[in-house]
Amino acid sequence: MSDESDELDRDDAEVVAKPKPPNPYAELIRNPAARTYLMISGSALIASCALTLLFAGSPVAAAILFILGVGTLVLRWSSGPALFVLAVVYLGFFPFFVPWASSLDRARIAQSHFNIAHLLYHACVILHVVSAFRLHAIVRQGMPFEAPKQFIKPGAKPTVRPAEPIADRELWWLFGRIGIVLLLGQLAWWVIASVAIDFTRPFPFVLYPPGGQARQDMERGSSGMMPAEFNRFVLFVLLFGGAAYAIHFALRHFGWMRWNRDEAAMVTLDTAWRTSRRDYGRPEAWRGWMQAKKEKRLPKPGCFGWFILIGLPVLLIVFWFFVVNVLSNAR
Repeated sequence: MSDESDELDRDDAEVVAKPKPPNPYAELIRNPAARTYLMISGSALIASCALTLLFAGSPVAAAILFILGVGTLVLRWSSGPALFVLAVVYLGFFPFFVPWASSLDRARIAQSHFNIAHLLYHACVILHVVSAFRLHAIVRQGMPFEAPKQFIKPGAKPTVRPAEPIADRELWWLFGRIGIVLLLGQLAWWVIASVAIDFTRPFPFVLYPPGGQARQDMERGSSGMMPAEFNRFVLFVLLFGGAAYAIHFALRHFGWMRWNRDEAAMVTLDTAWRTSRRDYGRPEAWRGWMQAKKEKRLPKPGCFGWFILIGLPVLLIVFWFFVVNVLSNAR
């Protein structure tokens, strides 16, 4: 009887000693790194909603952005930052959410670059999104598992950022990079909104300042120029496509320079194998087919094979004579 009571006491002690799962909401306050980014992202969210209400005059747009931001920060929606960016773009065109209620004033697109109010709004949006991503890296999962999903253990702990205070240099780099991104974005938008592609000139790219008859021709797409919307789309593709290719080439070349001899030999061997894999595989495929033929393991042709061989050509010939007959009667 005493042995059974001792076993029960040990079981109760194990149950009591089992650690409780951490509270995700309390972790936002206890963790100093999470607390810092929570305050930054929350402040940027409130400023974004206030500026949306000020510029667009739409409580609907401000409410949608606020709900997405609160869900990202408090409820830890992993898709919240992406939905927030999509909502900002969509509500910029249709502030009242429905397309037929109101839309963006396209006449002001050409004069919308280097606007202090727009720069402040875009800075708040980018700051909220970046801080939300870093907050998820602290309280949820910073890096994905390297192994495939079927090989991950059920109780595997995700990789999160250590619960340490944020260094000042990290915040300075954050604000500095946001400023650089805003400047580059405004320069790109100035090029897209002010440059026209005129095929009547030897050099097709022409810079037209706001106002004047030339600018009106650009907006209408007359005198050999494309319409304004299509012109901006083509410039966007050329500008960002060229920039992406240049950055990709530079980073890839920089990565090649950092390889050692073994890494370069491994990549060269893998490239050679991928290039000649089809030539090596074709004789093996024929050899396997001949071996299966000798062993009488080839599948027998079915009705579909006979239809492709005989029935389909017959149907095509009948259809051809039918079309010729109908056209001759119509004439």
